[in-house]
Amino acid sequence: MKESAATAIAIGSPEAIRAALTLEAGNDPARVEALRIQMVGGAATLKRLGYWLLGFGVLASITVIGAVIGLPLLVFGAVFVWFFGKRVKSINAACDQYLASIKSGG
Repeated sequence: MKESAATAIAIGSPEAIRAALTLEAGNDPARVEALRIQMVGGAATLKRLGYWLLGFGVLASITVIGAVIGLPLLVFGAVFVWFFGKRVKSINAACDQYLASIKSGG
């Protein structure tokens, strides 16, 4: 994945993602799908990390001493799941809009 796609993922706005798709994929729908898979894969991996953090946070919070570590893990896990869940939806929406504009010729 080129730097523009990585930047688009970091920014997360649909406009930035569509701009990265325009630069990297052009009008090739197969290339757009390949880029979608790459971008969603990275965001989905971090979302799964959030679920792991949530799980470890719950397990660590069972004891009073573990709560010192568990509660921050819960918070970070929830933020990861929420943030990267939104990122996956944003990537999919931007790719769908871009593919629709390619098919319509615009």
